[in-house]
Amino acid sequence: MKKYLHATFLKPFLLRLCNLIKIVLDNQINLFFISSKRGPDLFQFQTKIWQAQKFLKLRLAFLMIVGCWFGALGQSQKIGSVVIGSSTNGTCGTVSFDITVFRGTGGGSSGTFYADLSFTVDVPGLNYSFSPVSYTNGGVPYLDFTAQDNSKSTVLTISDIPYGATITFTVRADNSQSPQPDFSTATYTFTNDLAACCIKPSFTACPADITMQCPGTADYTATAIGQAAFGNVSYIYSFTGATSENGSGTGSGRGFNFGTTNVTVTATNICGSTQCSFTVNVNDTEAPIISCPSNINQNVEVGLCSAIVSFNPATAFDNCSGLVNITQIGGPSSGSAFPVGTTT
Repeated sequence: MKKYLHATFLKPFLLRLCNLIKIVLDNQINLFFISSKRGPDLFQFQTKIWQAQKFLKLRLAFLMIVGCWFGALGQSQKIGSVVIGSSTNGTCGTVSFDITVFRGTGGGSSGTFYADLSFTVDVPGLNYSFSPVSYTNGGVPYLDFTAQDNSKSTVLTISDIPYGATITFTVRADNSQSPQPDFSTATYTFTNDLAACCIKPSFTACPADITMQCPGTADYTATAIGQAAFGNVSYIYSFTGATSENGSGTGSGRGFNFGTTNVTVTATNICGSTQCSFTVNVNDTEAPIISCPSNINQNVEVGLCSAIVSFNPATAFDNCSGLVNITQIGGPSSGSAFPVGTTT
């Protein structure tokens, strides 16, 4: 509070007082009084007035020295200006800014001093750091100005900025060795833009091509990861070729037809989609299994040389395609007349 009063009220007041007293002393302004005294009484009265003027001038001279000295404090600040320069995006939610602190102007700005740095922001929970800087025993970052330094630079890195958030932050530099306010600030507004930091999912596991025998049920692992800030990763699958199918999930554990199926698994979050592709090849190396009717013994009627015989058709099943069509290529068909004897 004392520093604030000096900066905002006392310094201008003392400077004006200094100038006023200087005018009084330079022009030898005398004090005049109107009195009714005459003779010796008048001489004694004038002597007292002269002594009072002398006493007053001495006091005014003292006040001028004090006023000018205190009023001049802070006119030549060592801290000039703080400039927030260009930004560089790092990982999503992290950004860096070039910070430059300039030396002030005037005779009082020369020499060495320390510029303490501080950071404030309107969004809670953010982390920040200055580098390169030095640190006090209390952990305060500062820039060390030598007599030859007109400016000093560092980099401010801010992290954990929420997705899509707009932040306004202020960097302040204070001359820690000054008895009166000697500082400068700079303010900047930054938006954590989706286009600059949003990251699509990436697959950490995508199967190689799969070759298998019928029956064609394939189990596989397709996994993608994404940053938690952009929500959970969802999956859909698509089968084309020998098998045609679409659905949610990765499609692992589904059945595949004989032949080659192209598999595409898509992982999606709010930033976009990423795909994983492979093939499932189903081979059929086993012959179908045929079921034939049992042998039939049929008697002929008296006086005939043949008999009508009916039987169930043979069936066949394939482990890959299921039921198989059967074609009879030899012997009479069911319901035909079979001659006496053995017919195959």
